Amino acid sequence: MQTPSPGRRVAEWMLVVLTLLVVLTIGIQIALWGFVRGPRELRARAFVLTDASGSEIARLQNGPNGALLHLKRGGQDVFVGALDPKEMGVAISLDDRAAAGLFSNVDGSEAITLYGRTTATTASMALVANEPMVVLKSPQATIGMIAVPGTYFRVAEGTRVLFQVPQIDAKSR
Repeated sequence: MQTPSPGRRVAEWMLVVLTLLVVLTIGIQIALWGFVRGPRELRARAFVLTDASGSEIARLQNGPNGALLHLKRGGQDVFVGALDPKEMGVAISLDDRAAAGLFSNVDGSEAITLYGRTTATTASMALVANEPMVVLKSPQATIGMIAVPGTYFRVAEGTRVLFQVPQIDAKSR
């Protein structure tokens, strides 16, 4: 049996080392490819966004009625999502009091609402039972106006109607 020449031994070792380097490179590529791509799904009970000082400025969470996005800036808050069990929408609050809202209920009614300093509704445009309605009310008084186009115009104080114009039927003219 002949002993291999030193040049052949070097060539065999180079082949072994080169094979190991290729296998190692492929293994590292596979590991990095899986790491860089990351998980297909990320789960958490809440996602929080903070500013440079660490103060919370936004939170996406699963609230008691479903997904809720809460944006914060000073005393201003914006809520987007499931606001109560039957309502989805956007609500804006200033210093912990309601200021405005855009809502859609499961019964199909939608509304744009503005609130006064006491959080009582001061102006609202709504679609109730496929009929548009406008409500205006002074936050300091109980007097308000309700207008349902084609149906009636009413001015009321609490539950007492002060003035009402019933629907004018075009056929009766």
